[in-house]
Amino acid sequence: MMDLINSCFNIVAALFVLLNCRDIWKRQTVAGHTYPSTIFFSAWAFFSVYYFWDLNQIWTFYANIAMCVANTSLIALVITFRKAS
Repeated sequence: MMDLINSCFNIVAALFVLLNCRDIWKRQTVAGHTYPSTIFFSAWAFFSVYYFWDLNQIWTFYANIAMCVANTSLIALVITFRKAS
């Protein structure tokens, strides 16, 4: 049960990160977006993939993969459009 609850929070977080990606893509600028926090939360998501796999919490494992994909996308967009600015 706790695995499902935790995975729901992680999926919602991944959706919020994807909304930030959409905003950067739409505006083609990174004004108002910071990358240090994104790097931190990306590292946390990558660590959590291994951590929750070891705990055998499969739903949270997959939700953290979604977080990794979303945060990696955000970092790529920030790097791309920060250079363009």
